Amino acid sequence: MNNKKSSLFNISERVENSKHSFVNGGKVYTIIAASIILVGIIMLCVLGFNLGIDFTGGTILQIQVGSTISSDSAYNNYKNKIEEVLNEKHITLSSAQKQGENSSLSIVIRFQDPKGMSEEEINGTNGLIETLKTDLVKALNSINDNVEVEITNSERISATASSSLVLNACLAILVAIVCMLIYIAIRFEFFTGMCTLVALFHDVLVMCALCAICRVQINSTFIAAIVTIIGYSINNTIVVFDRVRELWKMNIGSNALDFSGLVDKGIKQTFTRSINTSLTTLFAVVLLAVLGSASIREFVIPIIFGLLAGTLSSMFIAGPLLALISKKHKISFRMKKIANVK
Repeated sequence: MNNKKSSLFNISERVENSKHSFVNGGKVYTIIAASIILVGIIMLCVLGFNLGIDFTGGTILQIQVGSTISSDSAYNNYKNKIEEVLNEKHITLSSAQKQGENSSLSIVIRFQDPKGMSEEEINGTNGLIETLKTDLVKALNSINDNVEVEITNSERISATASSSLVLNACLAILVAIVCMLIYIAIRFEFFTGMCTLVALFHDVLVMCALCAICRVQINSTFIAAIVTIIGYSINNTIVVFDRVRELWKMNIGSNALDFSGLVDKGIKQTFTRSINTSLTTLFAVVLLAVLGSASIREFVIPIIFGLLAGTLSSMFIAGPLLALISKKHKISFRMKKIANVK
C-alpha cells in the first residue's frame, strides 16, 4: 500500500517538477482541437449529423414474441425477418433490442419516417404504419406456428414534435451554460468565467465533431450527454482555477512567479487529480459502451468523447487562455483587500 501511495506521489512530483509548460503547450493542443472541429464541420456540411427518430420523426413498435427469442439465434431470425419486411417498404431499421423476461419478451424496433411522405400517408387509417404492422405480424408468425406474435405498443414521433425537441434542447444547453458562467464569474471573476465558457464551447464542439466523424446516431440522449459533459468539464476547470487562486494568494507581495507561471504550476499540481478522476469515469462508460445496448451506446459514446475533450480543455484551453488574458488585464480573483493588506 505504501509503495502504491509513494508511486502516486512520485508521479505528481515528477509532473510538478517537470520543465514542460502546459501554458505553452496550449498552442499545440489548440491546433489539434481546431483540426478535429474543422474536419467535423466538413463532415456536417457533406453528410450532416446521423440523426435518429427523436429529431427526424419516426415510429417505435413493441412486438411481443415471448420466450422464443430467449436465445440469440432465435432473436436474430426475428430481427432479420423484421429488416426484410421494412426493406420491402424502403424503410431502414434504426435499432432493435430485446425487452422484458420469459413470456413477456418482446422486440422494440425504431425506424425513421420515409422521405417524401405526408403525416397522413404515414400514420393515417390506411397509411404506411398500419400496413406495416399487418405485414410484420404475418411475417413473424410464419417463423413459428406455435407463437402468436402481437404488436403491443406503437408510438409515433412526428416531425413537429422533433422540431420542438430540438428547440427545447438548445434552450436547455444555453440555460445551463449561462448559469455556470454566472457562477464562475461570481466565484472567481469575469475573465475566469469567459475562459470557462470558451473551454465549454470547445468541449461541445469537439464532442459534436467526433460524433459527426464517427457517424454516431443522434437522439434525445445526446442532449443529456452534452449537459452531463458541461457539468463534468466545468468541475475540472474549477479545480484548476481554485488551485491557481490559492497560489496567487501565496505569491502576493513576493513576485516569485508571474501569472503565467502560477497558472502553469496550478495545472501541474492538479494534473494527477484530473487524470485519475477522468480515468475512473472513463473506465465505467467504456464498459457500458462495450456491453450495453444500442440505445445506451448512443448516450455513452458522446460521453467518452466529451470526457476526453473536457479533461484536456481544463489543462490546455482554460488555463493557458487565462494566462494569455493576464498579459493585458489584471487578474485579481476578487481578492483586492487581501492584496492591499499584503
